[in-house]
Amino acid sequence: MEKPKIFFDTKRLYVRSVEAKDKEDYMNLRVETSELSQAYQSFPGFRDYEWEGELNSRKDIYMAVFMKADDKMVASCSFQSYEGECVELGFDVKEQYRKQGIATELVQGMLRTVRTLFSGKPVMIRTNVTNAACRRVAEKCGGVFSGYEPTLAAKAIAGLIESYGNKSTDDEELLEMRKRNPEFIEENKEGVCVYRFE
Repeated sequence: MEKPKIFFDTKRLYVRSVEAKDKEDYMNLRVETSELSQAYQSFPGFRDYEWEGELNSRKDIYMAVFMKADDKMVASCSFQSYEGECVELGFDVKEQYRKQGIATELVQGMLRTVRTLFSGKPVMIRTNVTNAACRRVAEKCGGVFSGYEPTLAAKAIAGLIESYGNKSTDDEELLEMRKRNPEFIEENKEGVCVYRFE
């Protein structure tokens, strides 16, 4: 399946696939709204690497969101794993544009688009338990809470520990990781809320 070029609009917004000319604004938005991007932005080449990954992703569609009134980029969104069994929606809104109903309007437009382009596929939104605003948006748009998942960090650490197994070692860092990280995994096993849309 060739990756579709998507364009849709709502009352106040127009949304299109990211293009090369969006790089600076888009990456600035990502760094402002993503904890992960904030953490990694100081690594040499991070912005270029991240941008190339999103621009050329084969399994996800990344979009830029603009206000119709002034053509300013105010948000980003994504249709993730669109070829899989379930399409996952992602979105981030710049801080200065929050609490104005933009996220709700955006997600409603995304849901209409999924139903047109990926008819019959279930849709989901994952968000951190602590992100009350995103949870409200999912619920306002008809999302049904379907349970908890571990955070990405907890999943990654669990996978790392599992890959090392219980092999004997003198490595103090590995021994410390084995001792400390099960607590982190336990504390974060319900760190993500999942909302499903039928």
